Amino acid sequence: MNHPLKILVLASLAIAALPSCGSSSSGGGAKALCADFYGKLKTCGLLDRTNYPCTNGSLPFDTCLTDCFVDAACTDIKDSICEGFSATMGTCFAACHNAYEFTCSDGSDTMPAEFVCDVNENCDDGSDEAECSKSEFFKCEDDTLIPAYYRCDDDEDCIFGEDEEGCPVYQCS
Repeated sequence: MNHPLKILVLASLAIAALPSCGSSSSGGGAKALCADFYGKLKTCGLLDRTNYPCTNGSLPFDTCLTDCFVDAACTDIKDSICEGFSATMGTCFAACHNAYEFTCSDGSDTMPAEFVCDVNENCDDGSDEAECSKSEFFKCEDDTLIPAYYRCDDDEDCIFGEDEEGCPVYQCS
């Protein structure tokens, strides 16, 4: 099954702290956003256990996307995660995706925000990778770097699969 969060993460996330397009998240960076996200999933009965590691950079949920989850009804979240579709969630995700663009420092190109800090230089001047911190990447056992938002996306990006270890198991029954 293609995991809906993978699509959502890859389509909407690349910058760990984007301006809010809602107001329900607690603020405080990636760690607080991650806690808000998992807290809502726990409230909706979708998590198999209580605690997941929320450290800065481990899951760079942006404020807008977190607000989509925190503000949504549990039925919409369950439909999105378990069934792969929710019109309400899809509309919110699309709004977050469309709200943010990155312009290269030299002005040569504009691209979706998810192309920033993705380990690939998309700007001729490299500015889409220039301001990335170590917390925006996950280091595989073989020292390969992948974007941190590839962690727990239901796709093994590291050759030993360590980017999918310790990830949530959603309760969809």
